[in-house]
Amino acid sequence: MIKLKYSSLAKFFTSHEMSSKIIGASDAIPFETLFVYLEEEEKDPILQIRITRQELDSSDLDMGYQPNPNGYYHLQFTLPINTVVADKAVGEVGRFIILVNRLSTLPGFEFDEVSRSVYYRYATLVPGKEIDPYLLISITGTILLFITTFESYLKKLAAGEMNFSEVIKEFQQMEELQNITKSKTI
Repeated sequence: MIKLKYSSLAKFFTSHEMSSKIIGASDAIPFETLFVYLEEEEKDPILQIRITRQELDSSDLDMGYQPNPNGYYHLQFTLPINTVVADKAVGEVGRFIILVNRLSTLPGFEFDEVSRSVYYRYATLVPGKEIDPYLLISITGTILLFITTFESYLKKLAAGEMNFSEVIKEFQQMEELQNITKSKTI
């Protein structure tokens, strides 16, 4: 188990060949945050992890949450996509995000219409002051898989270089190719 402390998480990611840096609260980011650099150099993509204590109130207890002597912690993972959505592409990007999130077991793409930015966000509630390292690897790996799979489509849609219908056609072609490959291996 890994302690839910920024220093422990940073050490864990470093041991898995991902550099990290703890960023203190500031005007730009109002909460202490762990930046995990997913590439060799300290540049994009940067997975941002935030830990906050989650206080339970009577409505949480009514929903079945049991008091935990070590408390509950809200663990949030955010990975911004380095793109700005063009005005003409807002609808296309929104439709794509809805489709991908609906098809995903761990949905998390979000679109901020004010800043015109896209990011992947996943949040979970952790009982106690520790997290299973396999859960941490699973969450991080899933986020990387979604970014690797869909980032290029999001960037093309955001720039207006592709529309939603073209993405659907590409997906259908990939599915047809996959079906052909399966039928030849059986």
